[in-house]
Amino acid sequence: MGILWGMMFLGWGDVVKPTSAMPEPIGFYSHGCIDGAQALPLDGPGFQVMRTSRNRFYGHPNTLQFIQNLGSSLSAQKSGILLGDISQPRGGPMSFGHASHQIGMDVDVWFWTHPEQNQRSLTTEERDSVPMVSMLNAKGKVDPSKFTAEQILKLKTAATSPEVERIFVNPAIKSYLCATIPEEESAWLRTLRPWAGHHEHFHVRLSCPKNAKDCISQEPQPAGNGCNELFMPTEIPSEDSHEEPLLTVELPLRCKAVLTAETGTNIEKRNSKTETTTTKEN
Repeated sequence: MGILWGMMFLGWGDVVKPTSAMPEPIGFYSHGCIDGAQALPLDGPGFQVMRTSRNRFYGHPNTLQFIQNLGSSLSAQKSGILLGDISQPRGGPMSFGHASHQIGMDVDVWFWTHPEQNQRSLTTEERDSVPMVSMLNAKGKVDPSKFTAEQILKLKTAATSPEVERIFVNPAIKSYLCATIPEEESAWLRTLRPWAGHHEHFHVRLSCPKNAKDCISQEPQPAGNGCNELFMPTEIPSEDSHEEPLLTVELPLRCKAVLTAETGTNIEKRNSKTETTTTKEN
């Protein structure tokens, strides 16, 4: 059972450090928190973190290990990834941008590859200002000049990782892959779930860790590659549609202790102007 409380008590985004507890996701991906989150290094083999000023690069060790493995695998193939949000230092609801990403088991991966990301570290200014690039054209169809073999490689490498529960992609991208990947090679498409938005990045969701007793798993996706399912973008509600602050949200009771643990110097008021002027990224 949960209790209604949250942003009116203390903004989760105002807490700038995780707790020192053992890592444990609590609750569901869109209503929960994380105890003992760890910070992802801003740079590593094959990956760089974007939008660092948001302070949303915290997650469960399983998530961080997945990212590092994905980056290393792609780096060995002359590619790499730029990362969007994971979670806040203690997870919980965000004041803008997402409904999920609350328990440290979600991560956004940009489709686009910066032409210099494998040669140098992007500057702080670049990380906060370089725009994401849509893989769709003006008609809402996949643009093959942008969505190339490299983007498919990123998706497939992530989708075939055993710890990945599902990946949200735009319906047009799922349809394009269903039409271009031979059926005998399409088993990995089952992990790709069509969802509105998600044409500039794909949203990776990892399974609950073993022995995480308070982590609530998602229902498994249907059998098959999903290509026989008909999805229209206009019929699919956005999973991450909250552009306004979530004033109250039902969270597990344990999250109150996570939010208030070891406060004091860990609490820092965010610049509200930065939050309200930052563009939404799912």
